[in-house]
Amino acid sequence: MKSIARTVTPRTIIAACTIGLPAIVLLLGMLVAQQTIENNAANHAVFHTSAVRMRLQRVFSMLQDAETGQRGYLLTDQEKYLKPYTAASAQVGPEISKLADLLRADPAQRARVERLRIVASRKMTELGQTIELYRRGNHGAAAVLVSKGDGFAMMEEARKITSDILAVQTRERAIQMARSAAGYNRTFWFGSVLLSALALLIAFSAIMAFINYREGEKVIADVRILTQQLQAEKERLLRTVGELNVAKASAEDASRAKSDFLANMSHELRTPLNAILGFSEIIKDELFGPAGQPQYADYANDVHKSGQHLLDLINDVLDLSKIQAGRAELREVDVDLSRLVRDGISLTRERALKGGVSLSYDESASGPVVLADSRMLKQVLLNLLSNAIKFTPPGGTVTARTFADARGIGFSIEDTGIGMSQADIVKAMSPYGQINSQVSRKHKGTGLGLPISQSLAVLHGGDLVVDSAPGRGTTITLALPGSRAGRSLRRAATG
Repeated sequence: MKSIARTVTPRTIIAACTIGLPAIVLLLGMLVAQQTIENNAANHAVFHTSAVRMRLQRVFSMLQDAETGQRGYLLTDQEKYLKPYTAASAQVGPEISKLADLLRADPAQRARVERLRIVASRKMTELGQTIELYRRGNHGAAAVLVSKGDGFAMMEEARKITSDILAVQTRERAIQMARSAAGYNRTFWFGSVLLSALALLIAFSAIMAFINYREGEKVIADVRILTQQLQAEKERLLRTVGELNVAKASAEDASRAKSDFLANMSHELRTPLNAILGFSEIIKDELFGPAGQPQYADYANDVHKSGQHLLDLINDVLDLSKIQAGRAELREVDVDLSRLVRDGISLTRERALKGGVSLSYDESASGPVVLADSRMLKQVLLNLLSNAIKFTPPGGTVTARTFADARGIGFSIEDTGIGMSQADIVKAMSPYGQINSQVSRKHKGTGLGLPISQSLAVLHGGDLVVDSAPGRGTTITLALPGSRAGRSLRRAATG
């Protein structure tokens, strides 16, 4: 040891540390970078599989809804039951195209999607032929076409294609997850070795310094303390790595479970609810003759209202989930805000009358035209009008206004209701937050109206501004940026 001490001088120790420490840090950095790449690949596989699953669920749900609408029409001879069929006719093709875009990198998967497109087209054609025969009064031929079983075979083939696509995606996701797990193990062991090497280098340097400078037991004690601290830090880091791995796996499982749950909930809950609503409406309206006791019709009406309420709650949860997941897409057109507000007032006027609330549109300023998603703006407007009517006592007023000024372009809803404190506003704007008042307890809901409206405003680059105080009512303003002025406003500005 003494001969080594004579050879290993302080200058040698400094040189070893100067070279060894950066090398160890560089190796650790390379390991972390490689693991990051593998994690990104695994995350992409997880999210890609979830997106494919959602698109497949939507396509299959549309086909089932279309078939349900056809059966409702054949049973009742009422055109309103064909709404799901009409919606599916317009949406199935674009939805399959989006699915094909997701799988464009895999020729085999792309071929399965094209097969699914053919089967879906044949299914929609078969449904259309049945409906057309029934419209022409050829009920027998329609019944024969249904009873042949071709439609059932097509749905089974669509189900098999869907399962095949999902099986491939699941296998790819499993491969990426296995690579990520192997990378974690590799990082764990290499990191342990490098940390051990670092500890040994520091310990060796300390011992050599002790021998060279002959500082006795004090230096040895310091080295022991330092080594123990490094060992403790190493063990702590290893425990932290293990805990982070467990936490990451749990978060990924929770994220996958949430995505799968929300994707499946659309079909699993909407389909039976649509059936409940349809059949309860048939009983309520006594389409096949008197129901007997009047209470039966009342009960059917209660069932229909409860089912509609539950469907609204489910739609709110799914809308917010879609927005938070970044899957909401803008379909921009020129929207006349005056016409939009009048339509919204027309739809909510009956609710206002029942509540004894005066509902009006202040047309002192001409309504501007804005480039936006018409359906989303209408959803925001109806949410704000419904909330204003709900929280305004009988004899109060709700006034809608449009504007195009320094604030931007948009509309505001002003009421003379109970108002909110700043704490209430923060709670009302948070998902699932509801103000604790007699009015909110009387009107049940998810508490998602304002959060969804805020998210839709932000999606358009705008904001939802709430001005309220207890006892003096509430004014909520949807303000979109001036750059969203419609074509007519832009022509006026440039002219």
